[in-house]
Amino acid sequence: MDTFKRSKLSLAIGIFCASNIFSPAFADDSNATTTTNNQSSEVTAEPQLVVQGQKSTKADEYSPKEASLGALGKQKLLDLPYSATVLSEDLLEDRQISGLNDALKYDSSTQMEARGGVDIGRPQSRGMEGSVVDNSHIDGMNAIITTAQPMELFERVEIIHSLTGAVYGPATPAGSFNFAFKRPTKEYLNKLTAGYSKDGAHTLAGDFGGSPSRYVGYRFNVLKEQGDGYVSGSSLNRKMAGGALDFHPFEHTTIELNGSYYKYKRFGYPGGFSYSASTGLPKAFDPKNTSYSNSAYGPTLDTTMESAKLIQQINSNWSLTAGVLHQIARRTLDSVRNTIGSDGTVTTTTRDASPMRFVITSNTAHLNGTVHTGSIKHSLVVGTSGYNWDIYRSSTHSSKTKVQSFMLSDHIDFNRYFSTLLIGSYGKFDELSYSDGKKETTYKDHGLSSTVSLMYKPFDTLTTYIAHADTLEAGSAADDDADNAGEVIAPLRSKQWEIGANTDWGLLQGHLALFHLTRPYAYTNSDTNIYGVQGKQRNNGIELSLNGSPLSQVEMMGSLTYIDAKLKDGYSEDVSNKRVVGVPRYQANLLSEYDFRAIEGLSLNADVHYVGKRAADSTNATWAGSYTTLDLGAKYVTDKLYGKKLTVRLNATNVTNRKYWVSIFPGSIYGDGNSASAFLGAPLQMKLSATLEF
Repeated sequence: MDTFKRSKLSLAIGIFCASNIFSPAFADDSNATTTTNNQSSEVTAEPQLVVQGQKSTKADEYSPKEASLGALGKQKLLDLPYSATVLSEDLLEDRQISGLNDALKYDSSTQMEARGGVDIGRPQSRGMEGSVVDNSHIDGMNAIITTAQPMELFERVEIIHSLTGAVYGPATPAGSFNFAFKRPTKEYLNKLTAGYSKDGAHTLAGDFGGSPSRYVGYRFNVLKEQGDGYVSGSSLNRKMAGGALDFHPFEHTTIELNGSYYKYKRFGYPGGFSYSASTGLPKAFDPKNTSYSNSAYGPTLDTTMESAKLIQQINSNWSLTAGVLHQIARRTLDSVRNTIGSDGTVTTTTRDASPMRFVITSNTAHLNGTVHTGSIKHSLVVGTSGYNWDIYRSSTHSSKTKVQSFMLSDHIDFNRYFSTLLIGSYGKFDELSYSDGKKETTYKDHGLSSTVSLMYKPFDTLTTYIAHADTLEAGSAADDDADNAGEVIAPLRSKQWEIGANTDWGLLQGHLALFHLTRPYAYTNSDTNIYGVQGKQRNNGIELSLNGSPLSQVEMMGSLTYIDAKLKDGYSEDVSNKRVVGVPRYQANLLSEYDFRAIEGLSLNADVHYVGKRAADSTNATWAGSYTTLDLGAKYVTDKLYGKKLTVRLNATNVTNRKYWVSIFPGSIYGDGNSASAFLGAPLQMKLSATLEF
């Protein structure tokens, strides 16, 4: 164990012991308040069971009030100098969503870059390409995103559109996607769900939680889905088991343990379509056409995850959180490739892939507290986070990436009107490659990321803000054909200005943000043959969202985003000042639900999803047309089944059976190369399920 790891462990143990030995720090004042991550709650004389897995209310389903933000902890959305979307457990459950790609449609600022398929792609926000690890988190710790994520395992998906490198560490400017593991419940929870899709897949799931005593709570989830897909000969097989345990050995101590296993196989669905600017991208094909698939080909994904976290309240003002996460993603991507020719014909080939294994061990440790300098309040955070990420191709160790960052944050409340959030983060990169079992350093560097924001709150229901953020991502080495072959460039720095306003009127929440975002690109200049930072992507945009209950029987979740995404000083004159491939100028979504008073327990819902025209190649010679999809659903809830609660859900997606390209992305994000790829959206799908709670 190196010195740094020993020091973190010693700090955690020392504070843990001191807080329990000197417990009178709490006992002196029975009415003292405990502040954890800037949230306050009453401290009672009896040991408390901190329960996070409570069932949300109807309002929480459509307009959650809080989001987790790494070391900053839970924050009120009203007070954040960030643009955020939170997808609640009930929202995911009522829509019968099983994968991240289906969840992202409810956030108009996000897209999925499909890569090996929509189920294993890279999520991105504000039109900036994401990464495999840096932009994704489970309970605030880095995790691998390019493997299937079972939505049934999580109680929230929290999306921060703004740059968060100062909070989480170096990353691309694609925002942050955090998955919150389902936590133990205070009351006993026993749910069994049976489901069936119109194509023939059967689902059986269980969700069990409770707190047998004030010292321990549990939550266990199991799932099995198997059957036919929408293409003749296609199949889907999902198996999942996950568990969470919360221990409270002392009054102000919580230990969270999580573990999960997920097996995902999806064979016989349409493969990706490759094309060039000269061939163009035709109108979307029929996704049920067996010519574009092979029943023996598709992804096989096997993912395990374990994590542990200690949350220790030191006294009424200070708390410590420390955690570690270990994840292994095994991937075999036997794929179908469809190539569009110049005459519009499609040539279909198959590829047998070698197994790959991604292993990540990520960590976090942070100290949170408040101090006062006169009438000014400081909410302070000192912390560190990072990960070790290993890639194995077949059984060969290919590479290792180490990233560790150290951050300091001060949220300063000057008075009830003005506050500021200042965050500084120092990040270290260390990348290694392996050849014949030998290790060699290919990249090592460091740098700073920051966030500076000023907030003005004229009313309790309105917060306005202006923020500047920058974030690092690792540099890269020049390729062998460049005159400076092997030279490693400094870390790349993305920058963003954002002006926004958050409102919360109780039953209704709103958000407005304007942003200017730039990301530098490195490539080999075609004239000088020198590799280095030559150009950038510049995205300007506006985001608007409105969630909640505008009428007594109506709930809604709506968002609209405008993004002007362009390449500046691209790889060649042909791509300079052109629209970025796959990013629509306009994207919108409106989900609404109506509760019937005449028929108690019955509600109907509808979702309209719009994606505008997108550039389909870097020269903007070909385009993908806009599309709109309509989803409809119904839910009936009754407690008259022998006193037990029964919920029946029926959901139909893409009811008009619209053919569309769900994901488009270029062979190179800076315009080098002539190829691009596209994936088809799913046709009409229907799911029926019944959930019994007892």
